[in-house]
Amino acid sequence: MYEKILLFFIVINIPIVFFYNQLVKFININDIPDNIRKFQKKKVPLFGGILIFYNFFIFFFIDYFFNLNPYEYFFDTREYFVFFFGTLGFFIIGLYDDKYNLSAKNKLILNSFLILFLVLIDDTLVINNLIFLFFLTLLN
Repeated sequence: MYEKILLFFIVINIPIVFFYNQLVKFININDIPDNIRKFQKKKVPLFGGILIFYNFFIFFFIDYFFNLNPYEYFFDTREYFVFFFGTLGFFIIGLYDDKYNLSAKNKLILNSFLILFLVLIDDTLVINNLIFLFFLTLLN
């Protein structure tokens, strides 16, 4: 079964290999050198995260609709979708930051609202207590 899934992922990624330059030009998100923090000689396309998320999305689609369930720690559909849409939210914030260079303050605010929203939807994300091996007291 997993061999078929691997073959499927290879097949859906082959067009990306052949049309890489066209996709990079279409998306037009590049890391431009500024000689302060970025010292590369020419602009570098920021396409790797999009490719990873594309495969992540396809995997979740296959997993949910064909019930492969390699992740047994998702207990119900709500937790499954909270995980997916949380990942989607962080991806979109990062993609927007790559394109328009958000300030650190704005990224922190957007990510904080996203985390707050996810915690309000799914109470299993709340940390109730912490136990450290070097600290003898339970922190609630």
